[in-house]
Amino acid sequence: MKKIYLAIIGILFCFNSFGQFAQGCDGKRYVLDLFPTATKATIQYATNKNVLGENQKLYMDVYTPDGDTVSQRPVIIWAYGGSFISGGKGDMESYCRAFAKKGYVTAAIDYRLWPLFTLGFPTGPEVLNVVIQAVSDMRGSVRYFRKDADKGNDFKIDPGNIILAGISAGAITALHAANLDAQDSVPPFIQTAINNNGGIGGNTGDSLMLTYPYDCKAVINLSGGLYNAKWLDANSPPFVSYHGNADAVVPYTSGIANGLLYIEGSKLLKDRSDEIGLSNYLLTVPGGGHTDIYTDTKFATYLAEFTINATLFLENVICGTTATKEQNSIKELKVTPNPATDEVNIDMPLLSNYTIEVYNTLGALVSKDELKNEEHYTLHRKGMARGLYVIHFIDEKNSKGYISRVIYE
Repeated sequence: MKKIYLAIIGILFCFNSFGQFAQGCDGKRYVLDLFPTATKATIQYATNKNVLGENQKLYMDVYTPDGDTVSQRPVIIWAYGGSFISGGKGDMESYCRAFAKKGYVTAAIDYRLWPLFTLGFPTGPEVLNVVIQAVSDMRGSVRYFRKDADKGNDFKIDPGNIILAGISAGAITALHAANLDAQDSVPPFIQTAINNNGGIGGNTGDSLMLTYPYDCKAVINLSGGLYNAKWLDANSPPFVSYHGNADAVVPYTSGIANGLLYIEGSKLLKDRSDEIGLSNYLLTVPGGGHTDIYTDTKFATYLAEFTINATLFLENVICGTTATKEQNSIKELKVTPNPATDEVNIDMPLLSNYTIEVYNTLGALVSKDELKNEEHYTLHRKGMARGLYVIHFIDEKNSKGYISRVIYE
């Protein structure tokens, strides 16, 4: 899958135990691509025994934005997909670089996998044990960053603003790392796997690392799920989900993921979160499968909408933007003509000052403009290629957002 810029529209959010906001929040950082390049450093963050009983070195690729002067940046830690039997941290490079451009420190981690070519295809209990090991490893990566921040802060990170993220198996890992805790009711076979891997907090990291907390500020869930949606509670971090409702690998509602592990998918996570008042955002892709929602052009509209809303959501969470619940949804404004060949016209809902951003279906910002107390806005094509564009309006006076879409022929 190619790069996408993730984050969300849910503006209400929950505070974790650190309860602090990121440095450098100015409405541009963490939203726009301010840093064209990033430097990658590969470091070993831990060692732990794999299912073969061997000591496995665990590495992460850390990306830092070149030219950034902020001394404490939020971190996004990414886990790759592959059904817990394949994949590697390099799969997440495009995701990491996309967010590093916006001012985040990003990391793609190794985690322990089932050795398919040595032991053959795993059973359900065997996969569950590896899932718990992956959760331990992701929590170990969080602890590594907090330990490093406490011992010199080589990567200039903000230990109170760590976001967990993943796709497919990586999203399952991130959601469990963020939400599985000692207060949850777990069946005996899961408790056995937890006990065999260091207890609820895991055992990935040295003795000093294990003294640091592993909680997070938010979660990015791409086609993932939790074993039990009721593990979400009022203290859970806010999260965003992107999921196809025809996903045959990780179920959109509930079922056996990849024929091995029971999962309650993004739809049930949203239902549970809405019930308990936990801030969340789900973009459902009608007819979308497990991977085509990221690559197939017929789903580009959904990906573009998710891209914009996700970026804004994360910025809201880490920068402390607040709003009323009514403002938690974006109203779509009509564009005429549509499809268009050149300029399009949009009637504004209120006389106000607006920042206007135009994004293509890859989530790249292609145009930015301002409108001062006008009833109408005209968007000029200005060389934009054929295709779909998403227009986002930010009402500076009333802290509201609006969205439009236009197809240029």
